[in-house]
Amino acid sequence: MHFTILALLAFSYNFVCIGAARFTVPVHFSVFHDQNNQADGNFPDGVLQQQMQVLNSFTQQIGLTFQIASVRRIPVPYNVLHGSHAGNNVERILKQYRQGNVQALNIYTVGSNPNGGSTSATFPKDYNSDPRNDGIVIDYGFLPGGRYSGYNTGKALVREVGHWAGLFNTYDGGCGGNGDGVDDTPAELPGASGCPTGRDSCPNKPGVDPIHNMMDSTDE
Repeated sequence: MHFTILALLAFSYNFVCIGAARFTVPVHFSVFHDQNNQADGNFPDGVLQQQMQVLNSFTQQIGLTFQIASVRRIPVPYNVLHGSHAGNNVERILKQYRQGNVQALNIYTVGSNPNGGSTSATFPKDYNSDPRNDGIVIDYGFLPGGRYSGYNTGKALVREVGHWAGLFNTYDGGCGGNGDGVDDTPAELPGASGCPTGRDSCPNKPGVDPIHNMMDSTDE
């Protein structure tokens, strides 16, 4: 099983102490880069180390640690590096490199897709029907120091890990929905950007918009 319950605690609006329990999740990175241009995707190991520090800063307080188990650097054609989209054939090609069992997190770094949608995560409910598809695909521009201003501190991957562990977006369902699936997360409408402190898009619901929640889409 994925560490769904622990993730709900780690990413929820209010952190919860669960005592001395300790769990380590092995992380397998598949770093894809352009076979004719290593500068496109073949970033240094230090970027991965920074990314793991950011991720663990959110989860270690509840006893959950993500630890790099392997890093593979894989040259691919440009159209593969920049062609991934959730569920398409290119994504299937990338995920043939999956390693580990159900408790392992596989992260596949790719280039941007000009049509959008290159970053995606599977949910725990998807595992039994398609184990080979399990994991996260992320545009390397979202990693620490990447090219996306406002979204390049490493928190984008934290959000995708939240999805992988069973959390939804805070704005899913709008004012009448269940949001991220955590009871203490205030409801909000989609569309928040930047850092709109005090935004209250659901005034008839308790609390202001959870713009600092990692499952929101505001700037990091």
